[in-house]
Amino acid sequence: MVAKNVLLCTSLLVFNTFIYADVNPFIDLSYYNVLRGEEQNNPFYISLAIADLSFKSSTNPYMKSEVLIHGELQNDAQQLELKKAYSKIKLPTGRLTLGKTRTTWGIGQYYNAGDVIFGNDEADLTQEELKKQTRWLNSYYLPLGSFSFIEALIIAPEETTDSIDKTRAGGRLQMGFSFITFETAYMYDGNDSNVTFNFQSAIKNLEVYGASHWTYTSNNNSAISIGLQSQWSLWEIHALSLRSECILFPENFDLSRFYGDILYSNGGLNIYWRNVYIYKKSDIKSILGGSWNIFQNVYLLEYNQCQFVGNEIGSWSVSVGVKVIY
Repeated sequence: MVAKNVLLCTSLLVFNTFIYADVNPFIDLSYYNVLRGEEQNNPFYISLAIADLSFKSSTNPYMKSEVLIHGELQNDAQQLELKKAYSKIKLPTGRLTLGKTRTTWGIGQYYNAGDVIFGNDEADLTQEELKKQTRWLNSYYLPLGSFSFIEALIIAPEETTDSIDKTRAGGRLQMGFSFITFETAYMYDGNDSNVTFNFQSAIKNLEVYGASHWTYTSNNNSAISIGLQSQWSLWEIHALSLRSECILFPENFDLSRFYGDILYSNGGLNIYWRNVYIYKKSDIKSILGGSWNIFQNVYLLEYNQCQFVGNEIGSWSVSVGVKVIY
């Protein structure tokens, strides 16, 4: 079914390119050689290729459309997915979004208690964009002024066999002021009512943000996330960024998790160090990596990943690769 959808969308976009000359193709290819080990087992050698092929409309100021096809090839294992297929239509009042895409509620880079759409599952720390999940949705966005808006959202069930009561619907209100932004949201998922309150404030080089989430069911539960980020410009093109986040569960603090990263950039070179700590498992996942723009749209990639369970190393990996964008 996915292959048919990919073929149909690609065919429509290619046809549209010839007729209207309004689509820009974009290809992002990454190739990795990975050496991975787990506990006392012999290490594995893995060849990995990741490809993103996207088509974006470019000239129409009243409509933006995109189709993104994501594929992965790991040795002989293949995966192909229609990651995005959406249109954003500018109306006389507001904007309408239809299709499969991503929208982010709440505030947070890695842990975001206000994200009642995708939740807070662990993500791949090696990727530049940490959270990339998408959903089939319909939304209406109404601006209320600078940094303020209302959004109504309907999310289709994830499986075609799911009944209509798996449909999720809700809305959010965001109000922005001179140095602080507030957001409140409500989402009903067929069984539970979810309410969130979020804030974000920036003073000079320091940004402080937080999110909270309450689910009202027979067994009420809640979550709170807090984050800090500080950025400095060093000399000319050099920049340093520090971020720390945590998510807490008042009903069970053993589930608390923490995230931190350090990012250095000087234009063509990016170096990052990311860490995740899960309190209950005494589990630490750490990754040191980077990318170097060696020639035009060609990047050299390298990262080292290690996972500690208690006082022992659970798994590790060393990866070297190349990314080509055109």
